[in-house]
Amino acid sequence: MASPSYQSVSSIGVLEKCMERADGQRDPVEDLARTARIVILAEEAYDITDTLASRPSSYEEQLALLARLAVKVYKDLESLYNKGEGERVEEALKRLRYMAANLEKLFRYLRCVEAEGGEKLLNREVRRLAALSLAPDHHALSIREILWG
Repeated sequence: MASPSYQSVSSIGVLEKCMERADGQRDPVEDLARTARIVILAEEAYDITDTLASRPSSYEEQLALLARLAVKVYKDLESLYNKGEGERVEEALKRLRYMAANLEKLFRYLRCVEAEGGEKLLNREVRRLAALSLAPDHHALSIREILWG
């Protein structure tokens, strides 16, 4: 059996390899979480992050739900943009426009992680996505405030 430090180094190597295959430059988990945060907070879709954390194997279904909610949030923000809230919602609209590309990179990354590192490493990365998607940031909170009034 490998020592814990060897496993950690091995896991890091797998993650780096998969990150390179997915995008090469940026962490696909963090990229999607930046956008997901807006959707999760705006729609109070905490059930998605709860399910990702408790049942990581359901990530494809949960991310499909997230994508559907992202369309709704995009339409809501676009409506506000057209009503003169342009500057305040522009960054969120930009993030949401890139969601499909970020989802595609994330799926590629997670499939690689599972193939190269196994289910345990995949589960860890999906749980990391859940945590990062739930953690509020200033921008996501301001978007929620704009949408909720």
